[in-house]
Amino acid sequence: MPTLIREIERVIFEAHPLLERDGAIDFEELLELRVRHHRETRRQEEIALANLSEQIGIELDKSRQVPPSGGQVTEKAKLIARYEEDRKALLPKEPNMALRVAFIPDFR
Repeated sequence: MPTLIREIERVIFEAHPLLERDGAIDFEELLELRVRHHRETRRQEEIALANLSEQIGIELDKSRQVPPSGGQVTEKAKLIARYEEDRKALLPKEPNMALRVAFIPDFR
């Protein structure tokens, strides 16, 4: 580090009374004591931001999958309608026709 910066740090350190130095022996220690909490908070916020960013990415992927899924729903609804039409075509037209066919006497 350039000597001018070291001299500025020394002057700042010595400007603090002994009781406010919290046992630090130089500027770097005093700086670390004062900013430790803020750095830890920043680290936690960075982790929270990364998690939030990941969740946003997951939600975006889900929203991109919705239109194709909507098409699948439409196809399934059409398939069900065709099955219902096929079933109606297979059933007798008259409601009692199935009973009549079942009870036709055998005249042999």
